[in-house]
Amino acid sequence: MPERAPDHVYVIYIAARPDAVWNGLFDRDMTKAYWAHYNLSDWTPGSRWEHVRSDESGTVDILGTVED
Repeated sequence: MPERAPDHVYVIYIAARPDAVWNGLFDRDMTKAYWAHYNLSDWTPGSRWEHVRSDESGTVDILGTVED
């Protein structure tokens, strides 16, 4: 079955340097500030990735695997 085009496409423009955007995704303190979660992984391909609540409950709301 052919893939269907998405119904909605979102584009986000961020007025920041690429390294600042990178840090916003991977730096624990910055992700806590933006999402009240932090990303937990060693970021090597095949590794587990977890989006963990920063309220000290340790609840993992999203998880996945780091792709190549």
